[in-house]
Amino acid sequence: MGSKIRTLDEIARHLAADRGVSWESLNDHPGYAKNIWRGEAQLMICAVKPDVIIIPGKTRWDGSMSDTLVLGYEP
Repeated sequence: MGSKIRTLDEIARHLAADRGVSWESLNDHPGYAKNIWRGEAQLMICAVKPDVIIIPGKTRWDGSMSDTLVLGYEP
């Protein structure tokens, strides 16, 4: 397993870009569209690299989430 640490958002951003969607054009709040891409990225990671470790982000004091980390994913 590689030692590279990435965020799920980073992988989702690349996945969306590969399909012609600009991450920056997606709303942050409520963030539904970004969550769709995050889910797609997580499904893709689990399908192609089942040994990768995904550490969910924690809820911050203001209700926002910290980044979900992905350990050992090398595209």
